[in-house]
Amino acid sequence: MLTSINPRIKFTDGKATIVGSYGSITKSSKIKVHIPTLMSEIPMSKYPSFSSEMLGIPEQIFVNQKKSMPKFSASIGTQNFITVDSSEAFVTQESNKEMKRIADAMIPPHYIEFLPLSAPLSIGPGQEVLVKSDTNYPVNMYIQT
Repeated sequence: MLTSINPRIKFTDGKATIVGSYGSITKSSKIKVHIPTLMSEIPMSKYPSFSSEMLGIPEQIFVNQKKSMPKFSASIGTQNFITVDSSEAFVTQESNKEMKRIADAMIPPHYIEFLPLSAPLSIGPGQEVLVKSDTNYPVNMYIQT
């Protein structure tokens, strides 16, 4: 009987596109991204999408006797994103960009005396980011500058 699936996919740090809108993010926020190298068969969209497919009846999938039949849902879901963490360096970089934009828009231009280590910021769908993994597998991934 099949009890688990552990794909042996090696993950190489690469570009991803943010999916969905975020009012603000901070360090270790969960961000939905589309990673083309991992999700080549799933179409990319700027907004999160979910879909599901119906599977055949269990008796046609498993050869177990009815009394030892595994319990599972009759549908399988797919989504066009993977959820990753935002690193402190990413939040700091983006908040510094936002702070500079606000300061430059002031009349006269505002002098920035310090840059905060982190701050809430807004990011939108379609923004490209770099996704990394210290283990080279698609687990514990995070957005890096």
